[in-house]
Amino acid sequence: MHPVSRGPIRAPVNARKRTRREALVPARSRLDPAPRRRLAPLSPVYTGHSSDGNLQGALDQALARAQQAISDSSVISDATFSWDLTAIHGLRGGFIRLRDIDVEITVR
Repeated sequence: MHPVSRGPIRAPVNARKRTRREALVPARSRLDPAPRRRLAPLSPVYTGHSSDGNLQGALDQALARAQQAISDSSVISDATFSWDLTAIHGLRGGFIRLRDIDVEITVR
């Protein structure tokens, strides 16, 4: 007598196929409980503003924002960066004596 065929062996209903990426990733990294730190994308343009007409104060504010973003997204604790002053905009005068200055820097 021939044994009774039960058909092809099937995976459990809740099992799923591994994606190509999962197949290429070593098993140890899939089991590693420590999440990997992802670097945040940097904005290439940072701005600063001064209401009292202080150009250096507006520039310092833009540079501080760029420095903070770079240190937050870098694994190096004291990262350095190059930058260019790309725009200076101002508004001055009028009855209320406006003295606004806006600067933009671009990080390279």
